[in-house]
Amino acid sequence: MKHIVAICILACLMPLSAAGTAGSTDTQNRQKQTSSSPPVELDLYMMSQCPFAIKALPDIKKLSEDFGDHLKVNINYIGQIQKGKPASMHGENEVQGNIDQLCARVAAPSDKEFWAYMDCVIAEWRDIPANDVSCAESAGLTMKNFKNCQKGKGKKLLKKSFQTAIKVEATGSPTFFINGEKYAGNRSSQAMARHICAKHNPDRSFEFCNTLTLPPEVTVYAITDTRCGSECSVERQITSLNDIFLGLKPQVLDWSNPQAKQMMKTTGTDKLPAFLFTESVTTDEAGYDQMQRWLTKAGSYYTLKVKATFDPNAEICDNQKDDTGNGKVDCNDESCSQHMACRSDRPNQLELFMMSQCPYANKAVLAMKTINKAFKKDPDIQLKLHFIGSEVDGELRSMHGESEVEEDMRLLCVQKEYPDDFLNYATCRAKNFKNDKWKKCAKGKIKGASIASCVQNEGENLLRADFKQADALGITASPTWIANGRHQFSGITPKKIQENYCIANPGQQGCSKSLPD
Repeated sequence: MKHIVAICILACLMPLSAAGTAGSTDTQNRQKQTSSSPPVELDLYMMSQCPFAIKALPDIKKLSEDFGDHLKVNINYIGQIQKGKPASMHGENEVQGNIDQLCARVAAPSDKEFWAYMDCVIAEWRDIPANDVSCAESAGLTMKNFKNCQKGKGKKLLKKSFQTAIKVEATGSPTFFINGEKYAGNRSSQAMARHICAKHNPDRSFEFCNTLTLPPEVTVYAITDTRCGSECSVERQITSLNDIFLGLKPQVLDWSNPQAKQMMKTTGTDKLPAFLFTESVTTDEAGYDQMQRWLTKAGSYYTLKVKATFDPNAEICDNQKDDTGNGKVDCNDESCSQHMACRSDRPNQLELFMMSQCPYANKAVLAMKTINKAFKKDPDIQLKLHFIGSEVDGELRSMHGESEVEEDMRLLCVQKEYPDDFLNYATCRAKNFKNDKWKKCAKGKIKGASIASCVQNEGENLLRADFKQADALGITASPTWIANGRHQFSGITPKKIQENYCIANPGQQGCSKSLPD
C-alpha cells in the first residue's frame, strides 16, 4: 500500500543536534516521571518552510510535554548538498531557516526556550529567516551562542543533518520515525501518543500512558492465495495498517477457505489480495478518518483499495494443474494465450511496453537509434511498441490523460501502416512528446491523413488489444521491455537495453560493442 501522507518532496537530511541532544529534557517545563523503561525516540525529518511540517510541530511539542523524560524528540532537516553548499526545496530562506533552528537548539538553555523559539518562528513561517533574531530574543535563547552558531558551525550541522537523512531515506516533509521505525499513521498528538504507548510501552510504565484509553479493536480479513505467491502477499500491507489502527486484529484467509470465497462473493471482490474490514473500522475515529477515502462500503464490510491483479477463478498458466476444471491445463487453456509462460520464443524481437507521454519511456525509444546502429550487421532487431493503460466503462484511459491515449493510437497506426518507417516517427515524437504538433513527424512515406483515418477507424480497437496484452502480462511500469517474447527487463540506456537483449540473443556482434550508460 502506498504511503498515505501529504509530503513536500526532496531528498537528503539530519538530526537536530549533532550531539543528539535535540530532545534534552526541560525539568522546569516537563513533569518528572520515574520508570526503568528507556525513553522513546521520536525523529522528525522536515523542511523549515514546508507547510505540512509546520502543521505537525504543535503536536510534536505537545507529545514532548505530555511524555516528559520518557520521550526524546530529535528534529531533523531535509535537503541536498549542491556544489559544496546546502540547498533546500524552498530556496535560500529555507536553508537559513534550517540553520537557525539547529542553532536555536544549541543556544536554548532547555526545551522550554527551544519550543518557545519554534512557536515564534512558525507563527509567521513565511517570514523565515527574517524573524530569527527577534524570536531568539523573545524565547530567551543565549544570544551569543545563537549568533556564533549562525556564523560558524550552523552549516556543518546542516550538512551532517542531510547526510543522516540519506541514511534513513527520509525524502518527504514531514517524515516520522519512532524508535527507528518509520511511522505512517495519523499525525495528531493523540494518535501518536496511543501508538507510542501501544507499541513501545505496552506495560504502561510511562505515567502518561495510563491516562489514555485503549485503542478499539479493528478486524480486517486479508484474503490471499497460496497459488499466487509474492504477488498476493499481505504482510507489508498489514504492517502499514498496524501503524494506523493500533487495535488491528488481522485475520489471514486463503481463497480455498469457504469463508473467504463467501466474503468475496458478497462484497463483489474478484481479485487478490483483498482486505475486508468489518464495521469495527469506524470505531477508530483517527484511523478511519485517515483511511476513509481508500475504503469502499460493500455489504457489511469495507473493502480497501489496493493493487490486486490475481484472479483466483482463472487458470494459473504455469502450475501444471487444471485450475478451472475444464480439462485444459496451463497453456492449453485459451485464457493463458497471453501469459508470459505460454508465449513462443521470438528471436531478435524487442517489445517495448510504454506510455507515450512518459519521459522515461521516450528516453528508451531514443536509445533504440543507438541499439539499431550497434546491431546493424546482425539479424535486424524487430522492435514492436505496446501501450499500457486501462478500460473503464468502455472508455480507454491512460495515466497522462486523453492526449496520451490519442498519441498511443497514432503510434500504433504508424506501426501498422508504415512498419519500416515507424521508428523514425517514434523517435521524432520522443524528442518533443508533449507537443501536439504530431504531423511534423509524419515525414517521407508517412502520410498524416492516412494516420488520422486509421486512428478514427481502428485506433480504439488496436489500443484496447494492447491494453489487454499488457494487463495479461501484469505489466504496469513504463518502460518495460521483453526480449525474444520471454525475457522481461527494464532500462532506458543503450547499455542496459543491450545487456538484456544479449542475454536472450548471445553471441551477436552488437553484444560486444561499447554503448553509453
